Amino acid sequence: MGWRSKECPIACCHLPDKHKTPDLSPIIQELVDRSGWVLGNSVVLIINGTGTRVAEAWDGDPKNAPLLVVTYSTDDESAPTGRSTSEIIDNLATLLTAGRLNTERKEHILEAVKSTGGDVQAGLRLAEQLVATTPEFHTTSLSAPSGENRQKQRAQSSSTDEYKSIVYLYFDGGCDSFNMLAPYSCPDIIDPVSGKTSNTYDKYLAIREHVALTSKISLEIDASDSSQPCTSFGIHPNLPTLRDLYNERSALFVANAGLLLKPVDKTNYREQTPTQLFSHNTLSRETKQVDLNEEISGTGVLGRLNDALAEFGYSTSMFSISGSTITLAGQPGVNPPQSVLRRTGLDSFNSEPSSTNMKDTIKKLNNVTNKDYGFMSETWAYGLYEAMDQHSALYDALDQVSLSQSFPATNLGNQLSTVAELIQTHTQRGTNRDLFYVSLGGFDTHADVGPALAARFDEVDGALSAFVNEMKAQGLWAQTTLVQFSDFARTLSPNSGNGTDHGWGQNVFIMGGSLNGGKIMGNYPGEFSEKSSIGLSRGRLIPTTPWDAIWNGIAQWCGVTTESDLDKILPMRKNFPPTHLFNISDLYT
Repeated sequence: MGWRSKECPIACCHLPDKHKTPDLSPIIQELVDRSGWVLGNSVVLIINGTGTRVAEAWDGDPKNAPLLVVTYSTDDESAPTGRSTSEIIDNLATLLTAGRLNTERKEHILEAVKSTGGDVQAGLRLAEQLVATTPEFHTTSLSAPSGENRQKQRAQSSSTDEYKSIVYLYFDGGCDSFNMLAPYSCPDIIDPVSGKTSNTYDKYLAIREHVALTSKISLEIDASDSSQPCTSFGIHPNLPTLRDLYNERSALFVANAGLLLKPVDKTNYREQTPTQLFSHNTLSRETKQVDLNEEISGTGVLGRLNDALAEFGYSTSMFSISGSTITLAGQPGVNPPQSVLRRTGLDSFNSEPSSTNMKDTIKKLNNVTNKDYGFMSETWAYGLYEAMDQHSALYDALDQVSLSQSFPATNLGNQLSTVAELIQTHTQRGTNRDLFYVSLGGFDTHADVGPALAARFDEVDGALSAFVNEMKAQGLWAQTTLVQFSDFARTLSPNSGNGTDHGWGQNVFIMGGSLNGGKIMGNYPGEFSEKSSIGLSRGRLIPTTPWDAIWNGIAQWCGVTTESDLDKILPMRKNFPPTHLFNISDLYT
């Protein structure tokens, strides 16, 4: 209990992380955030029964055996109340909390068990569930109630400020983005040394070989105003929505971007980039943090943006529809943590409670704790209590939502559908700044990159099309920015399995109704070989545009304009010349 299995959407062949003593704050945030909605249900369901493949089974219903259930039997099951019940609770306290369960909390549990009306098994299951929600169960320290009641969180009031939302879309595994955006029509250039004529498209075909995205199948977009080595580029044929948005000037690309501490080339990139390059786990985490020197340890780029927006007086919320993420981790205790929802939306909390007042009892068990007993138990109790309150309000708001678009029943389609529902509730929630995280796996294409990427992009296109149309229907497309990232790009040179391997610099896209789109920003490479100052082995490319450039402009659009606050959000931006950073006028109209 208290943990969930982890997905593994990518190959488990990572380079080792840097070894150091971890900061406690990010660990606390990831364990005790509003994924407590999920954890709270897990705690009760593992005892109450998780349901079956054919029907749900609650309270030990024998008609359908649960897939998973924890049971506990006693020597004396004859009396549900009185001393026998107290002894059972004492036994549970010993088994589940090593005897640390506070006496007052035991009394609350005993009172709740008595309300089951003499049903021994029902009372036992209720006691097990209640003990499993206590601070003593989730921490290893002693804990005691202070006698104070928690103050109800002040409801956020609707703001007159214009609403804006940011959707962070992550392609998990390292997207082969040089097959998302490829050269199409490129002018010939004469090599001053050899005198030979060549162009970027021919160089691209030469290094990509049989996995290249050729002009015969790609969707052409004009780039004549983008100061790139080609006058037009090709988008993957399974991304027509992205092509259409680009032509509508509601989408743009940033070429050869990536994680950088400072500008580097092939002579110094290893010494000047303190991370494990080409590694999934490190580059995935660092891309979401954008703080290689850990100046604000344990935080993510959207978490720091949220902190800055709240300090400016904006009413903010953060939601992950793809598990707890470091992207949305702000400084501990500064603002409410991220809310974690399933991709299919928000489940009801304990929809079949073992007693009518079970929710109230859980709140009693997690009331304000005595400060003399350490902060760990209070952190858990506060997190669960707040999660239950927030869940109730959000569940009621989402229950009233009706979307105009039919989203595809895919992983990303379901995630963006939930994002669209949350955006529709922003008035009821009283927020004017919402930050969202969604992700899609399956981009670690070491084999058969062609069909694998086509399948992923087909899912992406269907989900994006529905989401964009829904935002337009809600009249909020101009107030929405969706920005895409990945671990890294892939080698331009294919491997023997018709796949591509881990690279670095990548092409990403941004879309939104206020975007100054229809262009390619950054610097698309004109040379892919090791002849270039940024060319590494097999077409791995050193990024020329940092993540900080993208976030600098987006943060300004969202409402953060002072240099000092931008430096807090982007601790590495000061390492780059101003010409390397995008401003709001570069990205937006």
